[in-house]
Amino acid sequence: MTNLQYKDQTDCMRHCAAYPVGTDADMAGNTVGCRAYHAGAASGNAGLHCPHAGPSGGGACGSICEAYCNITMTACTGAANSVYSSNAICMAHCEGFNTSGLIGAVSGATYQCHLYHAGVALTDAASATTHCPHAGASSAGVCGSKCENLCQVAISACTGTDASWKAADCMAFCDTLPTDGVTNATGGNSVDCRIYHAGAAKALGMLSVHCPHSTHSGGGVCGSYCDTYCYLSMTHCTGSNSHNFADNAACMTACNGFNQTGMPGETAGNTVQCRIYHIGAAKALNLLSVHCPHGAPTPAAGTPCAASGGTTSSTTSSTTSTSDKGTGNAMGVVISLFSLVAFLLI
Repeated sequence: MTNLQYKDQTDCMRHCAAYPVGTDADMAGNTVGCRAYHAGAASGNAGLHCPHAGPSGGGACGSICEAYCNITMTACTGAANSVYSSNAICMAHCEGFNTSGLIGAVSGATYQCHLYHAGVALTDAASATTHCPHAGASSAGVCGSKCENLCQVAISACTGTDASWKAADCMAFCDTLPTDGVTNATGGNSVDCRIYHAGAAKALGMLSVHCPHSTHSGGGVCGSYCDTYCYLSMTHCTGSNSHNFADNAACMTACNGFNQTGMPGETAGNTVQCRIYHIGAAKALNLLSVHCPHGAPTPAAGTPCAASGGTTSSTTSSTTSTSDKGTGNAMGVVISLFSLVAFLLI
């Protein structure tokens, strides 16, 4: 059982039908020929060759993501079952998956789980309807939670100056967002939309365009900034920490008056982006009484998002880190320039 790759003959046949045929001489590449070669070689070293003959190709018969995307793009088609808009986007998402799972895993945030459900989806249309959402990048909450999948993909795809999440706080901040979106969503305030854009950023080579959309704030695409702000405010800042909006419409009206020219993830400045960060931090860090006031329509003077240009408090700076890509404090630059002018006039 250690080297088992397919559940039974039927399982093997349905996978085989999805692979490119290749040739009998193949020893590498995502083909039937390659898998047939390694299945034969397994008689001498099963531990080495059986994974190469299996659905993933074991990194020898094509990359594991080539195998996964070949199966998924074959099984999950049409408006009802499609989970990726292109093979390139599938590959970009797959490259972020955790590969430490067990072959045939039916749950858990791993490559092996996504691959299993893609394989089952090959069986028939009914199976595809059930299993394609599980095979996709968001996994519909089956192959790990949607937030686990977002964090894997976004941290893998959006790096360097385009980093959209930090590993240390990704899960906590993501858990403040709505998870009721649909697989492959390209817009709307949901974790699903952010997952799509994380993959698109890498697949299309457009990190600076799509990575901001995968951030906690949604970058104005995965929901408007006010959609995100009002969801967070109305959901998490309640009771004694409430911002006292009568309803979501009242919140949206107030939010539309906020300065929206900040950068996703900024922690200071009189902007909607600053307010979004602090309401997220309120829930993510379980510091509602500290951070909810910072996200209020009119934060108190001297606090991070106040009109006077507050700075991050010592409590905030010592206990939090941005979940979105942060920016420098523009107010600090202005103060430095004034200081320089004053010095030159002395």
